Amino acid sequence: MRVGIRPQIFTRSVSSLKNIILKVDERPVELRGLDVKAEKISISGDTIGFNIAAYKNSTDETLADVLRRLPGINVSHNGQIFYQGEPISKFYIEGLDMLKGRYGIATNSLHPDDVSSIEVMERHQEIEALKEFSRSDRTAINVKLKSSKRGVWIGSADLAGGIEKEGVWDGKLLLSRFRKKSQQLGLLQTNNTGKDPSIGFRSFGATQDRLPSPLADITLPKPSLSEEHTYTHNKDIASSINMIQSLSEKTVSGFNFIMTKGQELLKMHEISTHILPNGQEVRFDEISDGAKQSNEYAGMLHLNVNKAERYVDTRFSIDLGKRESTVDIQAESPYKVSQKETPISLSHKLVWTEVFDQIGLNFKSNNSYFSFPQHLLLNDKSQVLREQSWHGDYALDLSIRSLIPHTQTSLGISCKNETSNMETKTHKIRKQQLQAEITPEIFYSRRKVQWSSKLKVAYTSLYLMNSEKSQYQKITFEPDIYFSYVPDRYLSFDVAYRHSTQTPDIRMLYDVPLYTGHRTSSKYQGILFQSSVHLLRGRINYKDVRKMLFGSLSLNYTNNAPKYLFGNKIEADTVTFTSHSTDRRATVWTAGLRLSKGFFLKSLKLGLETTYTKIQGPLLLQDQIVGQKTELSSLRADLSLNPNSFTEVALQSEAQGIKSHIDMGQSLPSILALNTEARIAIKPSEQLHLVLDYKHFYNNSNTSVPNFHLLNAMIQYKINKIGLYAKVQNLFDQKTYRHTRTNRFSSYETLYDLRGRMVLIGIRFKLI
Repeated sequence: MRVGIRPQIFTRSVSSLKNIILKVDERPVELRGLDVKAEKISISGDTIGFNIAAYKNSTDETLADVLRRLPGINVSHNGQIFYQGEPISKFYIEGLDMLKGRYGIATNSLHPDDVSSIEVMERHQEIEALKEFSRSDRTAINVKLKSSKRGVWIGSADLAGGIEKEGVWDGKLLLSRFRKKSQQLGLLQTNNTGKDPSIGFRSFGATQDRLPSPLADITLPKPSLSEEHTYTHNKDIASSINMIQSLSEKTVSGFNFIMTKGQELLKMHEISTHILPNGQEVRFDEISDGAKQSNEYAGMLHLNVNKAERYVDTRFSIDLGKRESTVDIQAESPYKVSQKETPISLSHKLVWTEVFDQIGLNFKSNNSYFSFPQHLLLNDKSQVLREQSWHGDYALDLSIRSLIPHTQTSLGISCKNETSNMETKTHKIRKQQLQAEITPEIFYSRRKVQWSSKLKVAYTSLYLMNSEKSQYQKITFEPDIYFSYVPDRYLSFDVAYRHSTQTPDIRMLYDVPLYTGHRTSSKYQGILFQSSVHLLRGRINYKDVRKMLFGSLSLNYTNNAPKYLFGNKIEADTVTFTSHSTDRRATVWTAGLRLSKGFFLKSLKLGLETTYTKIQGPLLLQDQIVGQKTELSSLRADLSLNPNSFTEVALQSEAQGIKSHIDMGQSLPSILALNTEARIAIKPSEQLHLVLDYKHFYNNSNTSVPNFHLLNAMIQYKINKIGLYAKVQNLFDQKTYRHTRTNRFSSYETLYDLRGRMVLIGIRFKLI
């Protein structure tokens, strides 16, 4: 490396304000044996940059593997990204929001070798026109690619085959291109190893998954294990096509398409004991074989204009599916249950913002429709249920700046209209809701302080046609106050108070009995009501970017007036879900502490998160309202470390405790659960890797077998862009998993059949 300039002396007059140009002569000096490395972390304004090369390991296969190692960032098992304990609001690739909340498609597919850096954008306001009008406490992530990977096609494939009791396969194909004005990404996944490929397709943004779950869900419950491939027999295929195109400098359009198709088998043996109101004990011993087939499709067209004076975002979405489930139950009285569903959902969303000097106008509309036919067959009993819903939500906000220095005032007007139907062969239930709101707001911002106060005045009108017709009308006042103080670049404080009201879904209002399973039904009182919630939240955030130290302390208090409680009542061999009115309130206290520290030494990251929650309020048991007190505590720690050049270690452990007491004079057994995951990679050379994944699950309620161990192993050899590997899952060849749970009137012991030892041989390679 050659650096340096020749020493020179310049004499110039600085009396004028003109620019002064100094030209220097180079004097190259060669520095031998010097390595220049980029910073691991940097900060510019509200943006924190992480240099991916400083955090990735040679065994990393996806971007998510590296994200888990960044200080201040956590990635959940389902792929959702959290920064400082809060979920991110936006995920960009090279500044474009192509995936619309389904960012797991990218994080679980992009290779870290193709990524240059990760930008964490705090206080992110995506709407350019509103940056001077509204505050934002949201966080977004932007993925920056290496210059050599921009504008070219990037492709990779992962193909594996092997044997368990029968042949198994696992495959993934990725093809993508990220240009300055356009992006394309296609992904295809298939396997019968037990993995759910659609997990990476879930939406974590404003566009949530729209297909609802059925009212009667007969699919078998899954055990509390994070490793689905240990207990699920499946045949799945999932694909996604995504594209975004710049039409002009500030206008983009695109589309997203997702298809999932799968078959799933699950077997369980459950022994349950229930105490009836008369003191009689009922016991069920059932072996269930469940099968499920599903085909689901989701598509979206979107257009976005993001100018300094105008913002337009419009989206058309369609979701449809077909699901069929059957469960054969071997018991004293055998059952066969089958179910068919064909849901469809249509929606259109529009956001339009205009700015005129000191005035801002923001219009929002959200229109949706869904139809959900469901056919349930219980032996010779048949139930056909059709759900339909139309929803329209319209809002107009007017904002004015500088009436008073450093303040802005706004006035919001909104209208919501919803019609819902539930129809069987003999009954029809209809709910109509109209809600009109007016919300004045004052917002103050100066240097280190932000403060806002708004008061929503809402008129709600409900109409219900059930066995009898009923109406409900009410005017509510719902204040919302927020205060934020940022004394320096390290600390920030914020306090918020909010009062909100909620109206019941139509599924909580029908007063005719409906089957919801082979031994469960539901029947509610069918009375209109409106619950209210008071929320008080305080939070302290700390970050020292240079020292890679992130932390937060939070305290939340919730006071809820539910008006109606929902519970179950056990009668003979049937469990009925019911409702009951109440004037009692429920309170929830939650305290949380989060710390995350990165170290330059050995690429070490330490994370700690602990929460404590206390719940006190009414509970509906056997048609009786009783008081309950529940305490929940959790402690989560994670560590990643490269102790030397040939070893990588990652450890994550979470302990959870639950302690409950009800007014009937009985404390329920305390529950302690501990989940530990450890990953060790040994690298005798740059090409050869041995990876061990160990998981331990402990639950003291599993009295007979409280501990469960699982070990997976993989050996991989890399040659340039090709990796050959052999993988063994469930190395201990665990056959069953036992899970027990209990409450005041019931106890359950469930035995799940697990998949045996599985051997896979595969190849990973880059296509381009």
